[in-house]
Amino acid sequence: MKPCGGGVSPAIARWFDFDFGPAISNRVVKVSYSWKQGDIAEAALKGVEPMWMVRRDSFDQFLVDKARQAGAQVQDCTEVTGIELRGAAWQVTTTQGEFAGAYLIGADGAKGPLAGWLGLGAIAVSPWGRAWR
Repeated sequence: MKPCGGGVSPAIARWFDFDFGPAISNRVVKVSYSWKQGDIAEAALKGVEPMWMVRRDSFDQFLVDKARQAGAQVQDCTEVTGIELRGAAWQVTTTQGEFAGAYLIGADGAKGPLAGWLGLGAIAVSPWGRAWR
């Protein structure tokens, strides 16, 4: 298992038409750097907000609730077995049937199959997952 650090870039806000405020636990206002846990340097971040901190359980539920409000159908405990782009819609094959939608959200984690199904080549592999090109 690879736990998420809970960092989310505020840049994502421009892609959505709702406020993420209720899902944000903390905002980064200062960073600390060190060399071998010594020689610590701290910097206050003024005029920039590089990172929101979220609790994954709350953040994920917030996103699921927003998706449902927008008309999405959420299928818990349903394995995706294949995907295919047909015209302008994604066809998703699951253990519970087929579904179609205009968007495909890859939320299967670093070790999930979606990036490979999309033909993205792994550029780095570690015990925690893969980075995709």
